[in-house]
Amino acid sequence: MKKSFKKAIAVLLTMLMVFAISPFSALADTLEFSDSTSINTEDYSFILSLGNDFIANVLEGVSKDKTITVTKGETATVVFNAGEYTSSNYPDVDFSAQATGSYHYGDSNVYCIATDQAFTLTGGDVTATVSGFGAGSTGNGVYGGSYTSAVSTTFEIDTTDIEAGSHDLSLSFKYQMKKGRNIFGSVGSWSTSHEYVGTIDGIKLVVEEAAEPDTTTTALGSSIRVNEKPGLRFGFSTTAAEEEVEEYGFVYAYADKQDLTVEGVGTDGVKQLVATNKINHGDYTTFNLVFVEVPSESFDTQVSARAYVKIDGVYHYSEVKTYSFRQVAEQIIADPSIDSTTKDAVQDLLNA
Repeated sequence: MKKSFKKAIAVLLTMLMVFAISPFSALADTLEFSDSTSINTEDYSFILSLGNDFIANVLEGVSKDKTITVTKGETATVVFNAGEYTSSNYPDVDFSAQATGSYHYGDSNVYCIATDQAFTLTGGDVTATVSGFGAGSTGNGVYGGSYTSAVSTTFEIDTTDIEAGSHDLSLSFKYQMKKGRNIFGSVGSWSTSHEYVGTIDGIKLVVEEAAEPDTTTTALGSSIRVNEKPGLRFGFSTTAAEEEVEEYGFVYAYADKQDLTVEGVGTDGVKQLVATNKINHGDYTTFNLVFVEVPSESFDTQVSARAYVKIDGVYHYSEVKTYSFRQVAEQIIADPSIDSTTKDAVQDLLNA
């Protein structure tokens, strides 16, 4: 009996060891890749799936033809977005109703999406910095079930020192679908049931040179008139040939406002005035916006203005300048190059 009992115990222990070990020794199934999606986005997208399980991914900032476009000196940002958990099985998901990623695997904290390697977006001399999910190995159970974090990885590329032109990049990543289990049916050790290790080639980073600023029309500054009818003047010039200009004019507002355009006239107090007086100096033309008879109670009112010239139906704007009568007056008083008689007259006006 004693020998039989020992044998039974040995058999039981063997069975428990097999039960505990065998789930973790099996090879993970490979998720299938497809870039034919109906996700409602202008960005590149793809789906990894196996049976009812899937991870739908959107590369936000990468166009459908796998192009990232950025102006030199700016930071290109790509968000590798696998979205949040959905309870829908893969064949039943209406991807046309969503604009970003999503995933389905399991239905509780026993299941999770994970990775054990950092994602990379590189090519030639270009290497993106990585943050979020794909920045390194993730903790089991952190991304999964129906209550936890979205699966999202952000890549950033500083283009300050990158040459203008097209650069070929590759995106390498790894997803694991894991389940936690032990012999008591609760979360214990984690095993990988599905996974995908891959690289997406053919991504192009297009770095464009910054456009030359439009110097057709330039703001010269401001001045005031000091007499019984105080005035505030904004001066502008343009290098556009007089025979090409269809219209000279100004847009302005009685406020500190930077978004002044002809299209915005009539909203938020934006006004327009066509210039009737100008002086042709040969290589350039000057024209001024003048506010006359400014009352003393309006000396602190901010006035924003910019000039424009219209050529072939296109408006070419100067930069926006913002002044008040008092600001210009105080600049005159503080200017050591201006005579004391003028300064005294300006000060008397402010004190009146």
